[in-house]
Amino acid sequence: MTEPADRAEFVATPPRIIEMDGGDAKPMTPDEAAIQLETQVGAFVAFRNSANKNTAAVLFKRPDGHYGLIHP
Repeated sequence: MTEPADRAEFVATPPRIIEMDGGDAKPMTPDEAAIQLETQVGAFVAFRNSANKNTAAVLFKRPDGHYGLIHP
């Protein structure tokens, strides 16, 4: 079976990583990051965890409604 001549070929391209300016990672606790996450449009908050030696951390909303905390 042949494809119609006017059908465009699908060429899969790998996803690209697009760098975005996330601003300065503000020192805050995970609880403060949760409040910020609820009041902003984004899907996550990158911050410096003041409850853990100002280490870098990311807080995100999980599909089950809880929060996920990523840290080193």
